[in-house]
Amino acid sequence: MRLWLGFVACMLLLLVAMSNRGLVVDADVFALLPQQQGSQNLRTAIEHYNENVSPEVVFMVSGDSFEAAEQTAIQYRRALLESGLFKEMQLEWPLEQQQKIYKFWYPYRSLLLTTEQRHLISQGLSSQLTQQAISQVYSGFSGVSSSELLSDPFLLFRDYILTMNHSGGAVEWRDSYIISQYDGKFWLLMRGKMAVAPNLFNSAEAIAQVEAITAASQQAQPNSEFKHTGVFFYAAEGMAGGQYDVSRIGVGSVIGIIVLMLIAFRSLMPIFFSLLSIACGIVTALVFTLLLFGKIHIFALVFGSAIIGVSIDYAFHFFAHRQCGGTDWQAKKSMASIYPAISLALLTSSLAYLSLLFTPLPGIQQMAVFAIVGLISAWLTVVLCYPYWIVKPALSGVFGKKVLWAWLRWCQSVARYRRFLWLAPVAALLVVTVWPGWQIDDDIHSLQTLSPELVEQQQMITRVTASDISTTFLIVGGDNLEQMLQRTEATADSLQKLVSDGWLKGFRAIPVPSQQRQLEDNQLQQRLMLEQLAHLKTDLGADQLASPKSNAPLLFQSWIDSEAADGWRDLWLSADELADGEPVFSIIQLHGVDNKNWLKQVASDHDGVEYIDRASSLSSLLGNIRTLVTSLLFVAYGFVMVILAVRYGFARLPQLMLAPVAATTISLATMVLLGIEINVFAMLAMVLVLGIGIDYTLFFAEADQWQLSTLVATTLAAMTTLLSFGLLALSQTAAISDFGLAVAIGIVVAWLFSPMAASDNSYAGVMND
Repeated sequence: MRLWLGFVACMLLLLVAMSNRGLVVDADVFALLPQQQGSQNLRTAIEHYNENVSPEVVFMVSGDSFEAAEQTAIQYRRALLESGLFKEMQLEWPLEQQQKIYKFWYPYRSLLLTTEQRHLISQGLSSQLTQQAISQVYSGFSGVSSSELLSDPFLLFRDYILTMNHSGGAVEWRDSYIISQYDGKFWLLMRGKMAVAPNLFNSAEAIAQVEAITAASQQAQPNSEFKHTGVFFYAAEGMAGGQYDVSRIGVGSVIGIIVLMLIAFRSLMPIFFSLLSIACGIVTALVFTLLLFGKIHIFALVFGSAIIGVSIDYAFHFFAHRQCGGTDWQAKKSMASIYPAISLALLTSSLAYLSLLFTPLPGIQQMAVFAIVGLISAWLTVVLCYPYWIVKPALSGVFGKKVLWAWLRWCQSVARYRRFLWLAPVAALLVVTVWPGWQIDDDIHSLQTLSPELVEQQQMITRVTASDISTTFLIVGGDNLEQMLQRTEATADSLQKLVSDGWLKGFRAIPVPSQQRQLEDNQLQQRLMLEQLAHLKTDLGADQLASPKSNAPLLFQSWIDSEAADGWRDLWLSADELADGEPVFSIIQLHGVDNKNWLKQVASDHDGVEYIDRASSLSSLLGNIRTLVTSLLFVAYGFVMVILAVRYGFARLPQLMLAPVAATTISLATMVLLGIEINVFAMLAMVLVLGIGIDYTLFFAEADQWQLSTLVATTLAAMTTLLSFGLLALSQTAAISDFGLAVAIGIVVAWLFSPMAASDNSYAGVMND
């Protein structure tokens, strides 16, 4: 006992040390899922996109005029920065920054062409470029200076810079701002980065701060609108929901259990020691999970707050035996009596949860480790400590004894026909297989319930900008830098066709041309000069026009190290991020994807190009994992049946398997009848239902006769498990809510059928009132 308590104390000290350094709690639903398959660099590229390319936050502020929107946005930005939530909030893109970009690219103008310019020259349509240049020169709004015309007669570089900075949508530059005009209003755009990543403890407060700032700004400027979106808000919303689950559900289940135990045992002592065994299990499980995985997902943490409904079963069995044992009750004798039942329950439950370790879902693996370690720790606390801590008989009798005896009598009458009870799981199985309402939903988006307000704001920003940053993107790889740049160019040419055809709003790719493309563009420019420069001189009456001087080739490293690469570097994976000897990668960001099939075709048409659609690929993967979990459920059933056959013999298997089989099939059938889609988490719930159903079955099977203490223990266990897992149905996270509902249904069925596992129809023991 002392050795075990010393070990738990060490775990508690280690947990305190971990907490001081900061516990890593993950709320992203995608983190429940496997890492992307492929090379290490490909996975690095995907992580790089998620962390750097997709903006953390985007704000848009409107006004009746440009000036009104500008002043409102400036004040709103100031308030957001003063909150301390954001380390960066870019509203202005100063003219000086644009001039630096222009200054960097300008010396290389003879090596640069847009896709359209390249097409016109190569197709012998260069006269159109001449007409365009003439139109711009004579236009009163183009602002073409004589020096610009002398250095770039066809104004090719001007178009190149404009094309490079425009990635699609309805936004435009004005006075260093990115603006859009929509529904009679002017909208200004801001992009920001968070000062602190959202976690379980700061998310609700962060959301509240942003809402308070927005409300105050709205009150000060009632004619303005304020919209926001971004990765942070979705992650923070998930975290805030997790905080609700942990606080409300965890606290609610604890309060419910305390009330039940007070009613059942009419003493505070069983409550204290039961909660102590639970605390030992949760502390040890949390430390082991953090040591193995380095972090814990909110799903596993919520499961940890709900595990009290399972690990407390062992304590209930001990205290129920004490409550029904009368004045002759002895602690060590009582423990010896219940030891086989709770040990077999631990073994079968652990085997059921052990099967979850074979799933490739990191979050579910964490849940399995948490469950197994927590159950073992709680079991050790009960077995090693209780006989020394609780040595006196109970002073009160069994609460509701007459009702419980009546239930046992009814069970006795039903037990004569227990073989016919198999009709219930058979009927449930028929519902599952033939019911027309049967639906399977493996869509990753269905696992998380998003705030309608947050979705509406994102949709509004999409309408205002006529573009959106898609969750799909392209990764371009090459054996070396030159090959990667050539493949990027070829892919960009294909994407430009999709833009022209309306299947894509726009895209952003690394703008630096390959050495081969620079040489080709320079040759095309020389061809243009030979064919059209004389015509241009005549039409403009400018004999002094001459071909731009060729410069040394533009080197990628020169660009990436310059200020001209600001805002573009995130599309490039630096050498520090890549493994030695592996290909190099860049990212092509997509805007306004209307047809994913065309993008898949583009990727398949070009070597080294990967089309990444995490939502679709992970949804498909979830379907495969659901199938795997279903198979593991049958494997778990096999493990359990082998253990039961060894312990009780094959003849009793139908009797012993009735409760767990009925619990899983009826739970699944009920979800089907309620129109709830079946997904991987519903099947995971079936694994848990199997473990709990076996627990209740073993309590009656080991009792051999229908003892009142066994019914008291299983009833309390079922009610507390309903309070913990059943309350999960109230979770704000869809995956957890469906999981809780499925488990709750299974618990009720397991409790109803578990008395049928007793081998003797007689009543045992004389119970004290």
